Amino acid sequence: MSERVKSLRKNMTTTLKFIYVAIQFLFFFLIAKEVDAQIDCTTSDDCPKIPNLFPMIFRCINHRCIIGPVIPIKKPR
Repeated sequence: MSERVKSLRKNMTTTLKFIYVAIQFLFFFLIAKEVDAQIDCTTSDDCPKIPNLFPMIFRCINHRCIIGPVIPIKKPR
């Protein structure tokens, strides 16, 4: 191959890499967004009851429904 063809091939791969990185940047920083899926509560009765999650249940901790194991939580005296 001539030097000109090698140079064109190198420039083409560099351009494709740049486009690939630009697409990833646009997706991760502009399209994808954080979803705040926390549920506010005052007591554990306000949290959802989902029977299919048996070993885990929702509890109201710091006014947010948090999923955790079924073991009882001891209240401070």
